[in-house]
Amino acid sequence: MTKNRMEAFSDGVLAIVITIMVLKLEVPNRIELQALTDTLPTLIAYVLSFVYVGIYWANHHHLISAVQSVNGKLLWINLHWIFWMSLIPFGTEWIGYHPDAFAPVFVYGMILLFCALSYYWLQTAVIHINGKDSSIAKSIGKDWKGKGSLIAYALAPLFAFWIPWISYLIYVGIALLWIIPDFRLERISKQEGGEIMIKIQFEPEKHRSAAYDQEQCIGECTYTTEIPDTWTIDHTVVDSHYGGKGIAGQLVDRIVSEARSRHIHLHPTCSYAKKRIESNPDNQDVLATR
Repeated sequence: MTKNRMEAFSDGVLAIVITIMVLKLEVPNRIELQALTDTLPTLIAYVLSFVYVGIYWANHHHLISAVQSVNGKLLWINLHWIFWMSLIPFGTEWIGYHPDAFAPVFVYGMILLFCALSYYWLQTAVIHINGKDSSIAKSIGKDWKGKGSLIAYALAPLFAFWIPWISYLIYVGIALLWIIPDFRLERISKQEGGEIMIKIQFEPEKHRSAAYDQEQCIGECTYTTEIPDTWTIDHTVVDSHYGGKGIAGQLVDRIVSEARSRHIHLHPTCSYAKKRIESNPDNQDVLATR
């Protein structure tokens, strides 16, 4: 599966989550404006959850855009995150009906906590695939913002035992902290104030994967096919002006992905490709035995 299919599936589930939440909103039985007060808790809960889903949708888009290939492990980690996101309508409806009760506030907070934990796991997996020297790893850094949010998520449900409104304040505070898309991820595609859209393409007729900035080829990873059912990766190069952005790793990963889909083994003689491929345990299935 390509990253585009994974992202499209995730987008579809998030759209369904929002649809379910809005369908749960009840229209007042009376025509006076005062009738809205009866549905106000449910409406506020919907707005808060809508903001959360929107935040995750935007940041998930930026995160997945940094990946050029996906493996089975990443698919399941992404599916795990989607599972917790799919529970948001349940928690939203419950706190809408019982905003002051301990159990609904606690459960809603636990759902948000596991949404955050599963997304953090997904982010870690993406960094692992791209490599610790990739642009996304450098942009996210130590991720104090993410780790601090996890601590806040863990504390919020505890206040539901005594003062539920403190839990709500924490939920709102975290949403406000993340309501603007994560600029750390947006910076991956920017250089010197101008946006750069790097495309990684597989070109079997040229025996290579190639990186393009618009129409200009700025890097390639080449291979030979002298050995039956085996690609020998012999060279990886990226223009020095584009160094430090993880492009070389993406070029190698694209070759790995294409080889796996074609049931081809890889024999890397290029030192960079050899180190990158062999350092990932998930790539053992494509390495040629010698």
